[in-house]
Amino acid sequence: MEVLQLRKDYDISNWLDYNPWIVQYSKYLPNVIAASVKIVDVYYQISNARVSLDYMDVDNYGQLIAKDDYLHTQFIKSKFLFDSLAYYNYSIDLSWQVLYFFFGDKDYGVLQDKKKYEQLSKECNEPNLRLQLWFHKQHKLSKYVFEFFNEKQTKEIREEYNYLKHRGTFFIDGLGENDEFLPIELDGSRLRMINRKEVNLTEWKEKLIDFDKKFHDYFNNLIRWIMPRDYTDKTMGFTEQIGLMFRLKEWEKEQGLSSSGETT
Repeated sequence: MEVLQLRKDYDISNWLDYNPWIVQYSKYLPNVIAASVKIVDVYYQISNARVSLDYMDVDNYGQLIAKDDYLHTQFIKSKFLFDSLAYYNYSIDLSWQVLYFFFGDKDYGVLQDKKKYEQLSKECNEPNLRLQLWFHKQHKLSKYVFEFFNEKQTKEIREEYNYLKHRGTFFIDGLGENDEFLPIELDGSRLRMINRKEVNLTEWKEKLIDFDKKFHDYFNNLIRWIMPRDYTDKTMGFTEQIGLMFRLKEWEKEQGLSSSGETT
């Protein structure tokens, strides 16, 4: 499947609709707002991954390569493949953050304190997410999330990304040598060389496209599972703004803050 067809058949533009603005900030608590921001983060990472896959099929790389030959073309294609692999892995992590924030702290400190928001993002890992979902009795949701994470295809994507992250790089046909042994014998002995795992660009492009399809369905299900049905509505009444003002003032009072945000 070509990336253009992928975009058409597996559209993700609706994820961008969750970007919060005045209506959402007025109607919903910080945990829902933070979750929606993470939905949009996933949108951008999947978009980045798709663009990188698309760039693998460019006919003429022009100034991106020093010479229009097999070696330089393989190099730039591998660069875009590795970029895409990373973006898909970022998307998995960010999909967890959507849930971690949604079932997390409803305190306005999540919005008012950047350090708290960043700290919660860092805290999101498998043990903490499992605990969060268990605490909120989200057993079916937890089962769904971690079954997807442990699927063969997802694990392969994670393993290849971690190989790239910790081992350096893969061997790509046309980019140097990758012999397993020194090409000489030492009195009947052979010395093994440190070589790299080989990756076929065409095969891995198709694997990433297949993963994209599955992630599309998985993440759509997560959004439907947790987000309010009317979240993307653009209308609100005056009462919602009054409600926001009341909640924020209450939070400031609890924190011992004045309306300017300074300690009183």
